[in-house]
Parts: sequence; structure tokens; C-alpha cells
Amino acid sequence: MEIKLLAKNALSKENIEMLGDTVGMMFVSRISEAFKDSGYDDIKWKSPRMTPNVPGIISYLNEHSAVKSSNVRLQEYLRKNKPLIDTGALRNSFIFETNMSGNQWGFPEVSVIVGSTVDYSRNVNFGIGTEIPISQQAKENIRNLTKRKGRFGFLKKFLKKATLKTNPYARVLIHIDNTLRNYLRKAFEDWAKRSKK
Repeated sequence: MEIKLLAKNALSKENIEMLGDTVGMMFVSRISEAFKDSGYDDIKWKSPRMTPNVPGIISYLNEHSAVKSSNVRLQEYLRKNKPLIDTGALRNSFIFETNMSGNQWGFPEVSVIVGSTVDYSRNVNFGIGTEIPISQQAKENIRNLTKRKGRFGFLKKFLKKATLKTNPYARVLIHIDNTLRNYLRKAFEDWAKRSKK
């Protein structure tokens, strides 16, 4: 998401750049809160997430060898939980950058761009399904996890599959809700007071 802040008078470049940084930090902070709250004031994420979290388990088994049933991450994937918080990778991937320029009257302008550094954030945001490959390593892990009767028996069916198709719910990740509007309003008011001094 890109937000443009335009100075209507000859404010210093440093002032508007600081305001841009403040806006960026507020967006990232609000996004982080949304993960804790499972959404925003006016848009809630469908909850809880899939239990067990099969896509998470398969991805984890693809990336690790000799995984034991007592593995803490696997145990987390088995529990009922809020959506999108299992590893924290997506929540912690949001960043912002500011770009300074001038407008046609020569006053400073700053663009604040907010986004995620992980490629799957778009799929989460729009509910785009993907196919997760089931590697030989994952299958070896599944064989080991299902040797005894236990909580991982549901994984046996993936031994004969090459991929796992996902069909996620759309969960809006970057959004301007009333809470963020209030944060921004206060920041703009404080900034306007400081710039008059």
C-alpha cells in the first residue's frame, strides 16, 4: 500500500520525512496488532485456523529431517489456534519505506510504502490457493511419524500424493480501520502543533 503525504506549505524536508516515518511505523504497528486480534475493527479474519494446520505441517516436514512427534512446532500445528500466528514469520515481515520528492510547487512530498517481505502474503491477503509440494523428505518424516498409532495418523494419505492443494480464506493484512485512523489523526495533530513552533 502506498500513502502520499503532501506539504501545503514550505515545511522542512526533515519535518515531512519524520511524519512519513511516523505514519509507516503506525501502519506496521497496527498490522502487528491485527495478528493478535485476528483482524481489524471492521474486518475480522475467519477464525480459528485449520486444525490441525496441515499446510504448516507439510511445509515444516519438507524443510526438516528426522522430525519427531514430540517436536514443539508440530505440537503447535496440532492445536486449535488463531489464524496466521503459528511461526510469527508473516506478522514480522511487514516493513515500510519512505521516498522523498517535491511537488510541482516545490514543496516537499513523501510517499510511504507499506508491505510484506514474504511472497505468500499476497496469497493470504486475497485467499489465493497454492500447491505445496510433498517432498521425499516430508514423506520419510510422515512414515516415521505414523509408525505408531498416534495423533499423526491423518498424514498417511499424503504418502501417495505429490502436492497439497490449499484453499485459504482471504484475510486482509493491510487495512485502514478506525483504530489506525485515530492513531494517524493524533500524529497529524501533534505534528501540526510542532511545525507551528
